[in-house]
Amino acid sequence: MGRIHQNIIQLRKAQGHTQKSMSERLGISESTYNRLENGEIDLAYERHLVPIARVLDMEVEDLFLFRYEKYIAVRDMDRMRRAYQILKEYFDKTP
Repeated sequence: MGRIHQNIIQLRKAQGHTQKSMSERLGISESTYNRLENGEIDLAYERHLVPIARVLDMEVEDLFLFRYEKYIAVRDMDRMRRAYQILKEYFDKTP
């Protein structure tokens, strides 16, 4: 089992999904989902990773970048960068 598989398992559990609920939302059997998670079936980008990321409400990149204690979603990093820019511009103007 590779890092991506471990990430999917941790993210699924962190969001309170079971393998059964994931399989239902993905429209596949629970045994097929189990085999995907355990690395018995190769994860195809469009066929597997995009739908899994969608169910978990994140970007596919998040599935690869996830490190449990230090996780920040890609979309959250974009927001943080924008907030930083706004604050920087504000404080740069302040005497």
